[in-house]
Amino acid sequence: MILKNLGLSYGLVGLAFLALVLRLGHPYHRVLALVMYVISWVPFILSFERRRALVRLHRLKWGSKLKSYSPHILLALLLGFFLYVANVLMPVEHSPLVQMSSDELTADLADDAQTIRYLDQSMKRLARSTTESGLLDKSLTELSTEEKLQIKGNYSEFLQTALEVDLLQRKYKGFYLIDYIHRSEHHARSFLQAFYAFASLYRSSLERVTAIKGVAGLNTLLNEPDFAYGIPSHSVFDLNQNLTHPDTLLRLSAGRAYLQLVKKDLRDSEIMLAELGKNLDAIDRLLGKNPKLFVSNPLELLEHKAFRAWFPLQKRIAVQLSYIRTTDREYFISAEQLTQYLPRLEPGDILLERRNWHITNLGIPGFWPHLAMYTGTLDDMDAYFAEVQTGGGSFSEAVRQLYPEVHAAYREHSGDDRSPRVIEAKRDGVILQSLRKSAGCDYLAVLRPRVSRVEKMNAVLNAYRHYGKPYDYNFDFATDNAMVCSELVYKAYEGAKGLTLETQFINGRVILPPNSLAQKFDAEFDLPDHELEFILFLDGSEAGLQAIDRDAEAFRKTWRRTKWDIMQE
Repeated sequence: MILKNLGLSYGLVGLAFLALVLRLGHPYHRVLALVMYVISWVPFILSFERRRALVRLHRLKWGSKLKSYSPHILLALLLGFFLYVANVLMPVEHSPLVQMSSDELTADLADDAQTIRYLDQSMKRLARSTTESGLLDKSLTELSTEEKLQIKGNYSEFLQTALEVDLLQRKYKGFYLIDYIHRSEHHARSFLQAFYAFASLYRSSLERVTAIKGVAGLNTLLNEPDFAYGIPSHSVFDLNQNLTHPDTLLRLSAGRAYLQLVKKDLRDSEIMLAELGKNLDAIDRLLGKNPKLFVSNPLELLEHKAFRAWFPLQKRIAVQLSYIRTTDREYFISAEQLTQYLPRLEPGDILLERRNWHITNLGIPGFWPHLAMYTGTLDDMDAYFAEVQTGGGSFSEAVRQLYPEVHAAYREHSGDDRSPRVIEAKRDGVILQSLRKSAGCDYLAVLRPRVSRVEKMNAVLNAYRHYGKPYDYNFDFATDNAMVCSELVYKAYEGAKGLTLETQFINGRVILPPNSLAQKFDAEFDLPDHELEFILFLDGSEAGLQAIDRDAEAFRKTWRRTKWDIMQE
């Protein structure tokens, strides 16, 4: 009785599958399949209960129990798999196709076939333009801001085109609702439209993801949301994960098989069939070159979920640590001392800062943990950039037009000792600060890039582009929606002629340690074409509780100091 019930259940599952595939009893084939599927559970449960009674009677051990239940386990898996396949390939949903007359569907099929082919060619053209531009042959740190924007623009256009293809795919994915017995050509052509769009999307996504992953850090840049370009959050990640999703692979394999069944009904579709064949061949070739995709994607998914769970805690810890200072003494550099050195400073100068006894110093490599950019007041910049400002207006007027929030922040405390003179990224985000607030620290160095005033003006304006952005607690230069201190300075001077700031790739992230600027200054000091000029070094002394004005030779050695400079005299 046990085997008879199992056999009956297997038979009913097989008949339900055939009813769906061969459309037996159309138009009631889905109802028939569902009824047989539900009935198949009855003999399965009866057989299972009978087997359980025998197992209890004979008091079998675990190994024997598992072996005894193996046919039931196999059938249970088969029942579950059947339900999964049916839901993926033929979900119960409304389709606009069944509401169309034959003439309407014929007209739509003809128009949409041309549209799908055009969109397919557009995505291939976009892929070629990116490859031929040579931008993907560079590392992320070699790409200029303009080149990054060019890549974003191309990627955005790809996403928009892919969305249009997906809309057409969704329109025709209910092809199975069209009666194959009486409307075989409409059924087959609707399937071809859906599968052609699916294969086009798959191939283009696979090509795009492969190209993006060839440039370290580029996927991080394109995964951040950019509403100006219409790029949603985690878009590259989602594209990549979809390539190996079980639903996608099932549709790809089932589509290939079903294509062979309906190909005889696809009269006058030779061009689409040929192009579909090319897309499928390209998919096979690309997957053959990237078999590790099926291993790396699950690991990437695990990493993604782990990061999303961990990052809020990481941010909370980092914020809390930023408030911890294990002393209550005043910082060595006072507002009065800074006023004394104010005439030395010019817009575009780079400030290196350190505050002892801060816990956050432990997590930043090197002696110098913070960078900022000196701008001066609006009046200072009007005078400094008067020779290079174009357009007939002052620099402050250009700031008012381009960045009204920045202009308002300068004007809020204009004329007093709280006047903003520094732009920097701190836990509050990218902000404007007074010099006494920013540089009121224990150690301060000022370096001046040896670039033209035009380059300095552009650097200041570039920094203003990021005003108001949050602090980047993931510490990754590949993103633009949040900033760390050195990232702001790096992206301000990015592309400037006469200054090269070398980033480092640490723990999978592109960063510029503030300490590396002191190291760069030291390495280039004796060279005629050195890129940084020494302006000021106030060296803190824990023994004297003061900051002492020292020369360039003393500053050159600072990048070698340990984090524990509090132990020095």
